Amino acid sequence: MWERDPTTLIVEKTNECPFDPVDVCMGKEDARFIVMRSTCLTTQHLVRIREEKKWLGNHGILPKTLLSSQEMAHHVYRFLYREVMVPRPWIQDKILEFQKQMDWEHRYVIGVHVRTGGVSREGTRWGRFLNEKDVKVFHRYASSITLAYEAGRPLGVLHHRDSSKSLTEMKREMNMPVMWYVVSDQENVRDSFRMKHPQYVVTTTCDMTHTNRARIQKGDPGFVCALVENYLLSSADVLVLTTRSTYGYLARHRTNAPYVTINLGDYEEVMKRIDRNQVPIEKWDVNDV
Repeated sequence: MWERDPTTLIVEKTNECPFDPVDVCMGKEDARFIVMRSTCLTTQHLVRIREEKKWLGNHGILPKTLLSSQEMAHHVYRFLYREVMVPRPWIQDKILEFQKQMDWEHRYVIGVHVRTGGVSREGTRWGRFLNEKDVKVFHRYASSITLAYEAGRPLGVLHHRDSSKSLTEMKREMNMPVMWYVVSDQENVRDSFRMKHPQYVVTTTCDMTHTNRARIQKGDPGFVCALVENYLLSSADVLVLTTRSTYGYLARHRTNAPYVTINLGDYEEVMKRIDRNQVPIEKWDVNDV
C-alpha cells in the first residue's frame, strides 16, 4: 500500500535519504508514510544537537554524564530495542524456556554470532561479511575469553552503579561454568563449533530460514527462530560478533555487555599478533538508565 502512495518517502539504500532525518523526528515532513530501509544515521544526527541531547537526558534515555557520541547513540538504541520494541509474551516464554533448559542464569555465557552472508539452504557467501578462514578467529577469541575467565581474569568486566563488583566477577567467584551460545546463518558453521568445543557449545534447534518469509506468513518459524536467538544473544555476558551484521548490531545495542567484532579478513591480522590470546574487547558506559 505505502509503495503505491504518492505521499510516501522511501529510503532505498543506506544513507540515501530523501529527507532530513531530524526533520522527520520533529514532525516537519509532510508525508503520509515514511519507510526507512536503513537508519539514515538518524540517531547520530540527533545526538549532535544540544537541545536534543538535553531532552534525551531529561527523559532518562541518556545518562547525565559525559559520554562520547558512540556511547550516546548506543543508549538511544538500547532504549528503543529494550523499552519500545518489546517481544510479545509468547516469544518471551520461548526465550525463558531455553534459558531454563540451559541453566543460563548459573553460567558465564559467551555469545557468538557468525554471519556468512547466506541463510541455511542458500549456502555460504564468503567475502561479503567474512572469509572462511575468519571463522577461526571466533574460535580463538571465544577460547581466549574462556581461558581468561577460568584463570580468574575475566575480560571486559563492567561495574554496575549499585555494586562494587560486576556480575561477571560474581559469577567467577561462585565458580560458575562457561557456556558458548553459538548462532550462525549456516548450520554447518554452528555444528563445527559444537564438534570442536563440545564441552562449551550450546545452540538452539529451531527452524533456520530467511526472515523475509514473515511478510507472507504470520508467525513464520524462521522469523520466530531469528528473534528468539537474537534475544538470547543479547543475554550473554560477553559477545563475539560479526562486524557490519545488523543481527549482531541489534544484539549488542540491546545490552551493556562487553563485545568484540570480527571483520572481513581479520584472520591474517590476528595470526600476526605476538600474543594470539589478545582479545580487543570494547565496552559501553555502564550507567543503566
